[in-house]
Amino acid sequence: MDIEVKDHEILIWTDSKSIAEKLGAKYMSGRKYKLPKTIEAVKDLRDFTGKPELKELYEKMARMKAHLFDIKQLTNAGLIRKWTLDLRPYQRVDLKFLSKLPHAAVFNEQRTGKTPTLLSLLRYREFTRNLIVVPAGLKLNWEKECAKWLPGIKVFVIRGPKKQREKAYQSMVSAVAFVAIISYDTLKAEGEIEKILQATPYFDSMTVDEAHNMRNRKSKRTEAIMKIGKRAKHRYALTGTPSVRDGHDVFPILQFLYPKKFTSYWAFVERYFEM
Repeated sequence: MDIEVKDHEILIWTDSKSIAEKLGAKYMSGRKYKLPKTIEAVKDLRDFTGKPELKELYEKMARMKAHLFDIKQLTNAGLIRKWTLDLRPYQRVDLKFLSKLPHAAVFNEQRTGKTPTLLSLLRYREFTRNLIVVPAGLKLNWEKECAKWLPGIKVFVIRGPKKQREKAYQSMVSAVAFVAIISYDTLKAEGEIEKILQATPYFDSMTVDEAHNMRNRKSKRTEAIMKIGKRAKHRYALTGTPSVRDGHDVFPILQFLYPKKFTSYWAFVERYFEM
């Protein structure tokens, strides 16, 4: 069996379909199959092949997992910045934890302050171009929280008729640092993504609030989020209810965060769930 480890996936070449299925690999073409580069997949391959390079990779990933786990056991991450004193101790722990990840989901329970934690992360990492997708009824709250937690950063709320939205996009072009807040329904409107990308070709961060609304992976709103998410360097998802009906509701969230790692819904379900 030949193996190639890439940034987000592992490619394997084998003549045995049964072995590939046992490993949970997705068929690509010819003898080639694909696995997501997760610690579980690396462990399975390590145990099956015994290859030294997979053992080293697994140990590296395990050390990172242990390091992140150690952070989550803290009761207070200490003073990261003076302004973080306004956060609760567990929010400072979450801030330190999230700062170690390129993309992340925050699945804390409702009323635990996910919004201040996320905005503090944007401030801590000094992101300048930020997009936040929210349900329409939460735009005002996010605007208020941005003013509190991101002082000095311009906030654009994309709302109203076409001319009003276009004016906001035009203002984004010259802004040094900004947060753009847009609703799910506005984002999926015809031509809206193109207008956003004309204003800014990329985002330092993209956040999806109430991310369980993406559970229908074939809906227009989810497709719009996935499309523009590819233009974001860092992606975050917030929800207190990641699985509304079934555990695999979480797949679109994972695909938004890591689109190159979680490419197939059915491969994900077959690997992690019993149907």
